[in-house]
Amino acid sequence: KDERRDKAISRFGRRLYYFELSEDPDERAAFETLEPLWIQHRDILSMNKKNQTGSTDNFINDLKKEPFASAVTTLTMSPEQNAIEETNNDFRASESDKRSVKTTHENVKAKDLRKTLESANNNLCEYVYVMAKAYPDNAQWNKLLTVINVIRKRYSELLVHRQAHSKKKPDKTDDK
Repeated sequence: KDERRDKAISRFGRRLYYFELSEDPDERAAFETLEPLWIQHRDILSMNKKNQTGSTDNFINDLKKEPFASAVTTLTMSPEQNAIEETNNDFRASESDKRSVKTTHENVKAKDLRKTLESANNNLCEYVYVMAKAYPDNAQWNKLLTVINVIRKRYSELLVHRQAHSKKKPDKTDDK
């Protein structure tokens, strides 16, 4: 998409300089009107993708203002202007899609990992609980069950503590 945008911008510049040698005075005047604007924006192609998108928007907005809009019409360069605008919008949409797909993909990975860990933890806890019930005379299973219960209790206390702090908004006033 970026290459298509670059080609559309280059095509506009090349077509503009075609009218530099025109014998029609209206076309020459239109060229002389557009040339300073093109000189101002021709370095768009050397920018990074993010800056190029914004600068292309600025270029299109300038082309839509007078006297540039009438010069574009005189030189029948509206197709080139439209091509620049379309390719810039296509590039912006494709970059937005890439970001949303990447974000969605990362969320799915995190959710899958969380489900896997939760399942493994539940299976382990259930196994230790069943073994402690099956062998009440074996102190090792009861010790493991006690350790798991202490860890779960501390974790729930930690979550309650975090929620309490996140609800409070710290005052930044000093009484000094």
